[in-house]
Amino acid sequence: MLLLKITRILNSVLAVAADETGVINLFSGNGETSMIINFMSDECPQEGAILVIANPRFNEYEGTIEMADWIVLRIMRDPVISADESKRR
Repeated sequence: MLLLKITRILNSVLAVAADETGVINLFSGNGETSMIINFMSDECPQEGAILVIANPRFNEYEGTIEMADWIVLRIMRDPVISADESKRR
């Protein structure tokens, strides 16, 4: 399993994420339309979200983690961002 925090969304299929070992590119597609997450849609994880992932696949040539074999077990909101949002309401 892998815990990744989305730090920046670059476009609809590419985000920058970090874990305890450093920063990686998070690529959400490998030609499989069923595996693609659109990072810019409202129902998908946003910056600050934490993904709990089973079966990650690392592309050693590009330094990316690919969604091709992923199972997203859980999406958690960043507690700091959630607290800030509730204060604004």
